[in-house]
Amino acid sequence: LDPIRANTYDLSVEWYPYDEALIAVAFFAKDIDTFVQRLGTFMPYSETGFPISLLPAGVTPDDLFDVTSFVNTPGGELSGFEITAQTPFTFLPGLWSNFGGQLSYTDIDSEISYVLSTALNAAFVDAPITGQSPKSLSATLYYEEGPFQARISGVYRDEYLTLVPAASGNDVEGKAETFNLDFSMSYELNDNFAVSFEAINLTDQYDERWINSVRKNSNNYEHTGREFVVGLRYKY
Repeated sequence: LDPIRANTYDLSVEWYPYDEALIAVAFFAKDIDTFVQRLGTFMPYSETGFPISLLPAGVTPDDLFDVTSFVNTPGGELSGFEITAQTPFTFLPGLWSNFGGQLSYTDIDSEISYVLSTALNAAFVDAPITGQSPKSLSATLYYEEGPFQARISGVYRDEYLTLVPAASGNDVEGKAETFNLDFSMSYELNDNFAVSFEAINLTDQYDERWINSVRKNSNNYEHTGREFVVGLRYKY
């Protein structure tokens, strides 16, 4: 396999109006020359290159096997922008001045040429890049005063593709949109000890995956639940 190669272009404008504050806008574009995709195909075992001796009883070399491999594609284009803002709330009175916030929004448009078959008359299909949400948004509210720190963060991801082409003649596989909310806090008891608490996936988000862009049949629906972690750290 050839590695993923691309010519990239980036432009960012950043403004720091006061201490710990940032407003930034970044634009990016990638001309992807080569891309690596996962490809699933059916082929006779005799064409896989594995020895016949590995076959169990009752299976012949002419039987079809579901084979997954990785192949290079002609690549494609990706472009988008990101807006970031962060600030402490030092302009607020009293206790509120210890708060702060961070906000980030990303918008991406992409089109990759995917291989449908490795045969001599190989066909291609254009689709968005896998693993990347077209739109995503994250926000954090934090509090810091002396030895105590706390923050709550939310992340939204638009649905995105996970596999092109998909199995059994389907066009794509994808992952449904998600919104995760996490909380963490810590307190330094002294110079050596600190205690912490984390609450992960407070929105009880399911891992929902689908297959076929039209029907969106359920492909996986996994529930991990909320997680709570208490920790004690020692340093010297």
